[in-house]
Amino acid sequence: MPKTLEIRTNDFSGRSYYSTCALPTNETVLDIDTPYSCTIYKQFRTEVCAECFDYQSGRRGFLTCREYSENAGLSFCDPDCRDVWIRREGVDLIGYLAKLETRRLKKKGKETGCLRAVVTDEEIEEAWGRVEEEEHSFKQARKWGQLLLDDFEADIARYVLMALYHQSLEPQPSQEFCHLTSNGDEPSTLAPVALFLDLDMQTGTHFLLYSQTKPHRLISFRNCWITIFEYTRSSKRFLVNLFDGHLSRKS
Repeated sequence: MPKTLEIRTNDFSGRSYYSTCALPTNETVLDIDTPYSCTIYKQFRTEVCAECFDYQSGRRGFLTCREYSENAGLSFCDPDCRDVWIRREGVDLIGYLAKLETRRLKKKGKETGCLRAVVTDEEIEEAWGRVEEEEHSFKQARKWGQLLLDDFEADIARYVLMALYHQSLEPQPSQEFCHLTSNGDEPSTLAPVALFLDLDMQTGTHFLLYSQTKPHRLISFRNCWITIFEYTRSSKRFLVNLFDGHLSRKS
C-alpha cells in the first residue's frame, strides 16, 4: 500500500481508499495490472471489453470476439484481449462464471417482499440470522440450489465470486482470512455462511444506512450471499482451492 493511501470505513460511503495527504495534479498513487475484482453490469457487458474496458459510446460492433458472451458473460474487442484475459485469469474462472450465469433470471420476475422503509440493526441481524438457520435445514438448503437472481444480484455475485477466486490463488492468505477459516474443519464444512456475512458486515453503519435508503436491497444481498455459499459448497474443486489449499500451504 503506498504511503499516500489508506483504507478507511466511512459510515456513509463504506470501505474505500482515502488519500493521506494533498496530491499533485496527475499524481499516480496506485498502479496495478488489473482490478482484484470487477463486474460489468449486464446492460453494458455487450458494449464493454472485459479485458481493456474499452467502451465506444454504445457501439457494439467493435466487440468482435464474443465466444464467451453467451454462457460466461464475457465479450472482448479482439482475440488479443481475450487471450490476455485467459492467460491471466485461467479457464477455470470462465467455467465458474458460466455456472453462475445459469442462476440469472431470464425474464424480470415479480417484485419480492421487502422490509418496511425504516430498517433497524435488529432487523438486519434477524435477516442474516435466518440465513444461518436455513443453512442447517436440509429442506431449505435444497431451495438454495434453485434460487434465481435478478440482474443486480447476479452482477454482485459475479463480483464476489471473482474476488474469492483470486483469493484462492494467493500464495499467502491475509491474516484476517486465516483467522476466519483456519479452524481445522474439513473442506466440505469450511465455508459456513457466517464467513461471507462477517466479511460483508465489517462495513458496519454504512450497511445500515444503505439498507434504510434501499430496504429491498437487503433481500438482494441475502440472495447473493446464499448463491455464493451454495455455489462454493457444491463446487468441490473451487472449495478445495479456496480453503484447503491455503491451509495446507500455511501448515
